[in-house]
Amino acid sequence: MAESNKSAESIIRFLSNPSSYVHHPKKVSILQTHASVLAIAPPYVYKVKKQVNLGFLNFTELEDRKRNCEREWELNSRFCAGLYTAILPVALKHGQLAFGTEGEIVDYALQMKQLPDGYFLDQLVQAGHVYHKMLDAVLEMLEGCYGKLLPDSLVAYYGSLSSIREAVKENVATLEHCTRDTVHPPSLETIQRYFQCFLQDNQKLVVV
Repeated sequence: MAESNKSAESIIRFLSNPSSYVHHPKKVSILQTHASVLAIAPPYVYKVKKQVNLGFLNFTELEDRKRNCEREWELNSRFCAGLYTAILPVALKHGQLAFGTEGEIVDYALQMKQLPDGYFLDQLVQAGHVYHKMLDAVLEMLEGCYGKLLPDSLVAYYGSLSSIREAVKENVATLEHCTRDTVHPPSLETIQRYFQCFLQDNQKLVVV
């Protein structure tokens, strides 16, 4: 865990430095999710997977992170063709990180175009600009994509009520283990209770 944290700190320092990029952006902003570090370096955004194992995803190995970058590009391009522009190796040479293949490759970064600010769902909700017509268009696009997929027994299993319950249980247990010092126990209990009530009240929406 300590080695993983050290590696994450090195990646964040590297991504935070404007001189790390060929186009030398004036400013770089760093955002983090549970699984990734994102560097907003206009006109691009760079995304590096964290070396974490959260149970439902495991990015501890370099090849797993590379494979996930490729898979993300493939899947998300169905909805946003042209967004992704490159998968860039991050190499370590003489103690310095750089984009490219000179040295030991230690990570991979997804490079994508920066989307215009103000049009993300949380921003639209805050501005009161989310309407049924907009959501209907999104649902229609998703239905068109997933409706083309052939039925699969393995996929159906993951959509079963018992499988979803087990996944929720594992996710809560992982959260409890990984955030023991940062998340108040009653918060985790509230999350677990919410999922239990949701699944109970919405069983008709779940594949059985």
